[in-house]
Amino acid sequence: MATARKRKKINKRKGKYTHEQINTKLDTYAISLREFYLSLRRAGFPVDQALGMCDKNVFPDWLTPSSPDFDQLIQTMTPTKMRMIIKRIAFVSDLQVPFFNESSVKSVGRFLSKWRPHRTICIGDEIDLPQLGGFNAGTIDEMVGNINDDRKQTQEVLSYLGVTDVLGSNHGIRLYRSIKKRLPSFLNLPEMQYERFMGYDKLQIKFHPFGLDWAPGWTAVHGDAFPLSQIPGQTALNGARRLGKSVVCGHTHRLGSAAFTEASRGQLGRTVWGHEVGNLVDLSSSGMAYTRGYANWQQGFAVAYVHERKVQVVTIPINSDGSFIFEGKLYK
Repeated sequence: MATARKRKKINKRKGKYTHEQINTKLDTYAISLREFYLSLRRAGFPVDQALGMCDKNVFPDWLTPSSPDFDQLIQTMTPTKMRMIIKRIAFVSDLQVPFFNESSVKSVGRFLSKWRPHRTICIGDEIDLPQLGGFNAGTIDEMVGNINDDRKQTQEVLSYLGVTDVLGSNHGIRLYRSIKKRLPSFLNLPEMQYERFMGYDKLQIKFHPFGLDWAPGWTAVHGDAFPLSQIPGQTALNGARRLGKSVVCGHTHRLGSAAFTEASRGQLGRTVWGHEVGNLVDLSSSGMAYTRGYANWQQGFAVAYVHERKVQVVTIPINSDGSFIFEGKLYK
């Protein structure tokens, strides 16, 4: 009988991401009131007189600017200010908890806490569920490990990474296939729906069983439905040419990008991109033993910048020690 696995610990990062906010009219009024009071005190007014003069009818209107008009603000933005409205998206690659690479996950988590993406999408295969795998059906390996422990650890890892969305994948669907084959009547139970089973509703994580269109002309899917290629990026491109839109995917555990451009009579037409986001698994773990230690896999993840219909995706390779370089900075 297989020995019990030593559970990896992931320290929970306190708090959630906060994003820049533009002050409301009430915030603006309170700030101007405070500044008016401090100016009176600096001018020599005693406290009681300064407080008595802190009335909106006393200080001038120009001290309280109106809230900005967002449409006019965007039209008058300089190129420097334009960067403020570019959205940041992060893509977390296959984790297959409990067989994830701890050092790589911690490095990515530390990076995301500083980069503060507006959205963090897990590409799928966040949990391995080896007990429900077809290879283990009818064998003693169905009893290896503890599904509840693996589920709790998956929740901890996703929370640590700040994941907001999870995509449906071939490992996640093992729950559905196992119930369908052995206890099909259980499929009607709401608590057996995958997102409820994994507790994503309590974590405020949205589950997308068929992928997610995250930008105009772009979609994110796990990638298990596409024709596979050993060339990194080519599997995603195969899917992009099928779907007619650019694709970000996982599943292959490879990291790379590829593109296809249509052209006619000297004019460039549509370009579709395929990006594969690598993996965050531990190749030396028992769950990856089927590879016999060899695999054409690359550790990594991806980020994207979105401004209206303009999109740029950047794949980020991770070194063997869990470190990586992004925009001139080393993270480890």
